[in-house]
Amino acid sequence: MAKCLPGRTAVAAVALIAGFAGVAHASSDAPLVVRVYDSSAANAKLRAAAILTAAAITAEAGFIIEWTDCGPASLASACVDLRGPHDLIVRIMPVSASAPPGLLLRNQSRAPLGFAVVDPVVGAGAIAMVYLDRILLMAQRTSVDPGRLLGRAIAHEIGHLLIGTTKHSAAGLMREVWTDQELMRNRPEDWTLR
Repeated sequence: MAKCLPGRTAVAAVALIAGFAGVAHASSDAPLVVRVYDSSAANAKLRAAAILTAAAITAEAGFIIEWTDCGPASLASACVDLRGPHDLIVRIMPVSASAPPGLLLRNQSRAPLGFAVVDPVVGAGAIAMVYLDRILLMAQRTSVDPGRLLGRAIAHEIGHLLIGTTKHSAAGLMREVWTDQELMRNRPEDWTLR
């Protein structure tokens, strides 16, 4: 089991910024856990870099999260146990099945890198997917580190689960479209969870 934040903590996910005050998963007695499953067979180094990036982004936003790498070689009990009430799931998928392949070729910069399943009635979600094929294409096209881009995509989708909506912001990590120019410019404010 690989954790990105040192040790286990009994402190719950706490939103330190007003925009995340309604986190449905917050509790005073259990930590928020994010399990990262890999259906893409991405290498462990890429996945570890992505988890470190996502953990840093969410920690900077004030969330205390226990990250668990549930890659193909993982024997961690947290990866096979039933999902608990404070567990969120991220699946790294090898390819996107949500759109015809031609869409990606015609408009690569607008193809979604992932999605989060959020119930609009209760304003909560528990699972998100990110598409490795799209992330690797975008990373190659922009010369951005693929592990960092994968981590940013994971943090973006976890952001949807934490705030309980699929809506996007006008700026920061939660904006809907990440342009090639923004990726290459790499301004810190473009990658903060707000």
